[in-house]
Amino acid sequence: MRKPAFWTAAVLFIISTACSQPSNWSENYDKSLALAASSGKTLLINFTGSDWCPWCVKLEKEVFSQKAFQDYASTSLVLMKADFPKTKKLADSVRAQNQALADKYGVQGFPTIVLLNGKGEKISQTGYQEGGAEAYVRHLKSLIAAPPVKPADGGPTVPGTRAAGPQAPETRTPEPKAPAWSDDFNRALAEAKKTGKTLLVDFTGSDWCPWCIKLNDEVFSQKAFKDFAAANLVLMMADFPRTKKLPENVKSQNQTLAERFGVQGFPTIVLLKGDGTKIGETGYQPGGAEAYVGHLKSLIGQSR
Repeated sequence: MRKPAFWTAAVLFIISTACSQPSNWSENYDKSLALAASSGKTLLINFTGSDWCPWCVKLEKEVFSQKAFQDYASTSLVLMKADFPKTKKLADSVRAQNQALADKYGVQGFPTIVLLNGKGEKISQTGYQEGGAEAYVRHLKSLIAAPPVKPADGGPTVPGTRAAGPQAPETRTPEPKAPAWSDDFNRALAEAKKTGKTLLVDFTGSDWCPWCIKLNDEVFSQKAFKDFAAANLVLMMADFPRTKKLPENVKSQNQTLAERFGVQGFPTIVLLKGDGTKIGETGYQPGGAEAYVGHLKSLIGQSR
C-alpha cells in the first residue's frame, strides 16, 4: 500500500527543520570548558540580556540563528550563553555563575562575546558587528587566528593586535571646544526652544556601556560632530552610571525621561524639537563622526 504523498512531505519537512535548528547553547561553564578542552574547539561565551537588550536580539537574529554561523559553530566552537534576563527566571546557581563569569572577564555591557581556549584563557573579546552571519564568522576566525602580541614597551598583551613600528611625531591641530552637555532637561529644552536648535538627549551608561563609550570616542569627541553641534544642537546627557554618583534629582529625572521616551537600551539618542516633540531616535552607528553627522541631518531633515 502506497503512503499518501503528504506523509512523504511531512517527513521531509521534519528533516529539513531539524537540520536548521539553532546550535546547542549550554548554560554550564564547567561542562562547556571541559568540552572545549577535549575537542580542541574554541569556547564562545555570549554575555547577553536575551529578553531586553536590543543589540543582543539583533546579534541572535542576524548571526546566531543563521546557517552560516551554525555550520561554523558545529565544527569550530563550543557555545555557552551567560544570560542576564529581566523577566525570565534563572536558577540561582546559573545566575551566580553568570555574574562570577562577568566579573572574571570584565564584562561591562551587552552583548559581549568572549572567546576562550580549552584552558579557560581568554583569546579575545567582541560584541555586535554589522554585516550578517558570514561577515561575523570571518570576524571570529580573525580573532581566533590572530596571536596575542606583546608590545615593545612591556605593556599588557592585547589579543588580535599587530605590533607597529616607530612612528613619526604627530602634528596635532587644536581640538575644537566641545559644546557643553547639560544634565538638566528643562533647561536644555528651553534653550532649544529659544535658539531653534534640535535637542539631542544621549541616554547612556557612561562608565560601563561599551557602545556608549565607542559612540563618545568615535563621534561626540570628534571635530566634525562638535562643529555640527555648535551650530545646530543643544546637548543633554541622561546618564545611568554604575560607579559615578548622581544627585538624586538628576537620577530621578533621567529615569522619568527614559520611561517617557521608551528607552530600552544604551546608548539611545533621542532628538526633540524645542516644544518637546520627538523628531527621531537612533543609537550607535559605525562609520565615525562625519557619517554620524550625516545620519543626524537626515533624521532632523525628515521632520521638517
